[in-house]
Amino acid sequence: MISSPQPWRQRLGLFLGPALFLFVAFMEAPAGVTAAAWQVAALTALMAVWWVTEAVPIPVTALLARLRVAGDLLRGRARRC
Repeated sequence: MISSPQPWRQRLGLFLGPALFLFVAFMEAPAGVTAAAWQVAALTALMAVWWVTEAVPIPVTALLARLRVAGDLLRGRARRC
């Protein structure tokens, strides 16, 4: 039987996720990693924390990646594969 997440874990994820996102986003990117790729890494860290802690529903976290792509499309920065 699947148990529901504990409230303390969800609250921890709500604060830890954005904190980790900001920490990674403002760190200097390693050599050979573009700024855009580093932003994706920061977003991935946020999504991973929220998925593991179930701080927000999983479909909401899945939308974060789509919002990133939509933002690039609106700014005309998206590349075709």
